Formats: sequence, C-alpha cells, structure tokens
Amino acid sequence: MTVKVSRLSGSDVLFVMAVEAEYGPHLRKLFTPLMTGVGPVEAGIRLGAELARLKLENALPDLVVSLGSAGSRRLEQAEIYQAVSVAYRDIDASPLGFEKGATPFLDLPVTVPLPIRIPGIREASLSTGGAVISGVAYDAIAADMVD
Repeated sequence: MTVKVSRLSGSDVLFVMAVEAEYGPHLRKLFTPLMTGVGPVEAGIRLGAELARLKLENALPDLVVSLGSAGSRRLEQAEIYQAVSVAYRDIDASPLGFEKGATPFLDLPVTVPLPIRIPGIREASLSTGGAVISGVAYDAIAADMVD
C-alpha cells in the first residue's frame, strides 16, 4: 500500500494505523494510512522512517493522526474517542531512580497531554504499551483506554 499524505481542512495530514484489520471500508474511502505494525516501538520506528523519507522529499505533513482500536472497561464499546493524554504503562526504570511510567532522560511527565482537540468527539485518556491487556489487568491501569 502506498502511503499518501492527505489534504484536510487546509492541512497536510499523515494518517497512521497499526494493522489492516482496523482499516475498514469506510476509512478506505477517505485516506490511505501508513501501517506501522502492532506496538509502540514498532510504530515509532516505522513512523520515524516515514517522516524522514517525507522530509527528504520536502513533504512533511502538518499533522500526524493515529487511528486504531483500543480496549476499555469503562467506555462505551464501538464508539469513537480521541486521546487527550497518553501514558506508557510498560516502562519501569524505578530501579534507576525514575518514577514508574517515566521514560528516563526525557523531560516528559508520566502522562503526556495531547494538545490538539477535535470538537464534538468524546475525550479519553490512553495507556499504551507492549503488553496485551485483558481481564483483571485493567484494574492496574488508571487510563480510560488501552491500546
């Protein structure tokens, strides 16, 4: 699949998704996303490589929009939510003196606020990580959604 930067409301937007299973027929009519694979490391590597390629072509997007599925114990299923903050649940460098959830040597809080809001779309906090979450594992996560 060839990645395309889309034009939306006067801005160049790169849509990003993890897997084909999330890219249904309605979305296929709207844009062609960058597929990164499952996991935050995989997404970071694939997105970083694509942004580097676009920079070389002098075609960086104004905005990157990540779309996908997430689980939740408290939010209504099969609805649309926008993440307003994200926390990395799997990182734990506390033996080195860092707060659990903090990425060492980055000046970021454990929960990072996301500044852009889309009016009319419900908001929720997101927890990301490499582990698949189900059952009682939700109990240890403060965020509304997990991916």
